[in-house]
Amino acid sequence: MPVNLHTASKTIKIYAFLDEGSFVSLIDEAAFEKLDIKGVPTPICLQWTSETTRNESASVRALIQISAPNTGKLYWLNNVHTIKNIALPKQAINASERRSKYPYLKDIPLQSYYEVQPTLLIGADNWKIAVPRRTRKGRRDEPIVSKCLLGWSIQGTSTASSYVTMHHCDCRWQELHDIVKDSFSLYPVKIHNVQSADDQQAIEILDRTCIKANGGFAVGLLWRNSNDTLPESYTNALNRLHCLKAKIKREPDSYDKFSVQIRNLLQKGYAVELSETEITNQNKHPWYLPIFITLNPNKPKK
Repeated sequence: MPVNLHTASKTIKIYAFLDEGSFVSLIDEAAFEKLDIKGVPTPICLQWTSETTRNESASVRALIQISAPNTGKLYWLNNVHTIKNIALPKQAINASERRSKYPYLKDIPLQSYYEVQPTLLIGADNWKIAVPRRTRKGRRDEPIVSKCLLGWSIQGTSTASSYVTMHHCDCRWQELHDIVKDSFSLYPVKIHNVQSADDQQAIEILDRTCIKANGGFAVGLLWRNSNDTLPESYTNALNRLHCLKAKIKREPDSYDKFSVQIRNLLQKGYAVELSETEITNQNKHPWYLPIFITLNPNKPKK
């Protein structure tokens, strides 16, 4: 299938061969040189059928950007190895003829090409780019078209091919196992530390201050900044107290209800009465809580 390879300064058009049976992704050395990028020297050995092997001692490994023709969406091909004379079989397709012969292909945007030789092989290590997202097929003896991130391609032919090309590496079977295993997950989960500085500080305070007491747990306040000073609250609380006193004078019965609630808070330990010394020795985070009476006409006893 036709694809574009990109660098910062140029774009070249080549043809790619999608081969999920290949362990590695390969590019012809001559095509790679046109990109004017450098790779990491990484010798590689290749093995075909009948234990035919080929050593590429001068191979380099590189990261290459690829896209479908006439689109601006770029993808990364990882660990692409160069080899001399990739020698993939030549390919040809007459798109108009195929659409005319197979009506189910009439709206598929296939491109015609004749006697082109692919210079890029995309293998299993980059199969997330080449894996089919959509397919369309006819009868069992008719070709299948599939769409991946790089566009549409067609598989199958009315005449049998006289040869088959296969690629795999004989060196690192564990890596092949991991790649095949990973190919079953389109979105592998990767563990990242997403805690912010505030999250880490909160966990540190929690670990340092959390204690078990009276059958429960108590923990220190999770201050974001230990030097924070709370806004002045005494004046507002005092004004509320004056309003409460005025209400009690108007409605003496409300005093008993209010007193019962205060004693209930003290008995259950939700609040404690401060001594004169504790009132005098206030810490740097005092906060005066304004109080008032709220009555529900539907619940006069509460």
